[in-house]
Amino acid sequence: MIKNLTSSKMEKMLVNNQETSIPSGVILPGSIYREIWELFALIFTLTFTFTIPYQISFSNKDITVSRFLIDALMDGFFAFDVYSQLNKFAVMKDGHLLSDPVEFRKLYLKGEFRGDFISILPISTIFFFIQIRDKRYGIFRLLQLTRVRRFGTYLDRFVEACKTRANVSISTAVMRIFQIFFIVLFLCHWFACTYHFIGVSSSSSITWLHKDESLSELMITRYIRSFFWALYTGEFLQTFQDT
Repeated sequence: MIKNLTSSKMEKMLVNNQETSIPSGVILPGSIYREIWELFALIFTLTFTFTIPYQISFSNKDITVSRFLIDALMDGFFAFDVYSQLNKFAVMKDGHLLSDPVEFRKLYLKGEFRGDFISILPISTIFFFIQIRDKRYGIFRLLQLTRVRRFGTYLDRFVEACKTRANVSISTAVMRIFQIFFIVLFLCHWFACTYHFIGVSSSSSITWLHKDESLSELMITRYIRSFFWALYTGEFLQTFQDT
C-alpha cells in the first residue's frame, strides 16, 4: 500500500486534498518546478560522474576560467538544492504529505543532509582562487561525487514525470536494465580513469603507457584504450584481489 502511495498520481491526489494547509513558499512534489529541478539535478549528477574522474586522469592542462565557471554553476545549483530541501521542498513520507518546513527539514537532516552537505563543500573553489588549478583541483572535486548516490532517486523521478506529463510508461524491468547499464558504465569509466591515472603517475618506465608507446597518443585515444581494458578484461578488479 505504501509503495502505491508514492506514485505521482497518488501524490497529486493527496496534495489536492491538503492544498489549503500548505504554507506559502513551499514547493510540492510532482509540481512542474520540482520536475524540472530534479531533471537538472540528474543531468548535473551525470556530468560530475564523468567529468571529474576524466579531468583528474586525462587532462594535462590547468583548469580554465570557463571550466571553473561551469563547475561553479553546478556547485551553486546543488548548494541551493540543499537550502531548498531544508526550507522549500515538501516530501511524501509513508503516504503522507509533509508540507510543514519543520517536519520535512527534520526528515532531511536525519537522512540525506550529511552527504549532500559534503558534496557542496567549496574546497576546489578555494584551490582555484589560490592558483592551484592542476590535477589537485580535480582531486578535491571528488567530494562532489557523493551526490552520485542520489542518481537512482533522480532517475525514478524523471521516469515518473515522463509517465505523468508525456504519458510515457516505462516498465520496472526496463528501468532495472537502465540502472544496471548506468552502473556498469559508471564503473568502467571510473576504472578506466584510475587505470590511466596509475600509469601516468607511476615513476616506473614499464607501465602500459610506456610499453605500448601511448604517451604520444591523443587523450581520447588513451581513454578509449583504457575503457576497453576496463570493460573487457577486468584486470583492475583482479589486481585488488591479488594484493
